[in-house]
Amino acid sequence: LPVVQGAAPPGAKVTAGQLLEEEKAFVAGPAGATLVLVEGARLQLEPGTKLRFGRTFKMQMGSGPDSAIPTRVLMIDSGWMEATLTAEKFALFVETPRKLRSLLLGGDMTAIAREARSTVAAATGKVLVALDDGWKWKRLPEGSMQIVSDVRPDGYRRPLLEASQLPVLSRSLILSGGGVDSSTILGWPALPNAVAYEVQLHSGTTLVRSERSKEPHLTLARWRRAAPAPCL
Repeated sequence: LPVVQGAAPPGAKVTAGQLLEEEKAFVAGPAGATLVLVEGARLQLEPGTKLRFGRTFKMQMGSGPDSAIPTRVLMIDSGWMEATLTAEKFALFVETPRKLRSLLLGGDMTAIAREARSTVAAATGKVLVALDDGWKWKRLPEGSMQIVSDVRPDGYRRPLLEASQLPVLSRSLILSGGGVDSSTILGWPALPNAVAYEVQLHSGTTLVRSERSKEPHLTLARWRRAAPAPCL
């Protein structure tokens, strides 16, 4: 995605998409946003994600004098954020609604704030979570997620969903002209407990298009050039 002129929080650079400033917070633009934090992290935000940037402080991770590491505070009010650490001695402290707090010490994690629940998912690396004001940090294993909802304020965990199979096209897509041949439906097997699906189309190693769907199908239309093979 190209960079669109907008706002940028201190210590961060927008490398794709757009951020808009709104009442001491930042909101990702219609195409989302990708940010790089100078301390050593990359953030990817889905469109409309609203977050606030706090200070960077030294968090004590042990009893030794050298165990304190720089830690950047992020507060997600709503939306979806994927975070990847790119520096070894740096951490991200992420707070979502319902007092779900997480600490990314290495690797990748996803933080989601929806109307009815907050979720933190550990993809790779080391992630800690705390569910109350007692700051009792517990390890979130790779391949699992921590959820706190309005009906389960005590929280619960579940494994991450496996990747779905590749989508199947309803017809070969002709991307010039119009009519029924200018659109196609992508379909794939539904995954139990899936909240949404992200479909990406690549041309070689280049990402051409990315779409999100709450249903296990998606309609693509009105392209101007030959479509690459879709992947999910």
